[in-house]
Amino acid sequence: LAAQHLAEALEDLVHEQIKEHPDYEIVVCGHSLGAAAATLLTLIWAKEKTFGDTPLSAYAFGPPCSLSYELCQTPFSRHYVTSIVVGDDFVARLNVNTLKDVQETVVAMVPQEEVSDKKKLEFYHDLQRQTSSHGMLYSPGTIYLLESEEFNMNALEVDPRTLFTSLEVTSTFITSHFPQRYVGAIDNLLKSPETECI
Repeated sequence: LAAQHLAEALEDLVHEQIKEHPDYEIVVCGHSLGAAAATLLTLIWAKEKTFGDTPLSAYAFGPPCSLSYELCQTPFSRHYVTSIVVGDDFVARLNVNTLKDVQETVVAMVPQEEVSDKKKLEFYHDLQRQTSSHGMLYSPGTIYLLESEEFNMNALEVDPRTLFTSLEVTSTFITSHFPQRYVGAIDNLLKSPETECI
């Protein structure tokens, strides 16, 4: 609903700019919640062909899970939206099921004060495996994972069903979401000749 209001509020302004600059492309960007708004705004404008043949795209940095798998991975969504996720950023993995996982883990751990950290982590991972993917939401469009130690720091196009179905609780899962981490990761990717995009 917010994206629909935003689409309507900005439409005249964007039309004005296109008239003045017919060679312009429309690129909508956002980080975190702004990434979700940018995604939905772009998909609304693309679906309604609001700006005719003017090229339109969205870049979503650290996007929250906002679409069903069927919607986020359609050729239509993948054409218009590019999502960037850095490392173990928790926002790209945050949805009802992962929150349920965290809640169950915390509740289960409270009475187990005498249990080792290793056992607690094993219990947490067991709960993750048991959670259903029914009704899950995912990050949208074509998704690139940057600076993941799991993939030797290579830039990698990923399927959200295989990589973003659980929270990765690490020492950097919160700081990976900070905007400066995204700027740094993209800067590193552009500067590093040995980094490859898989």
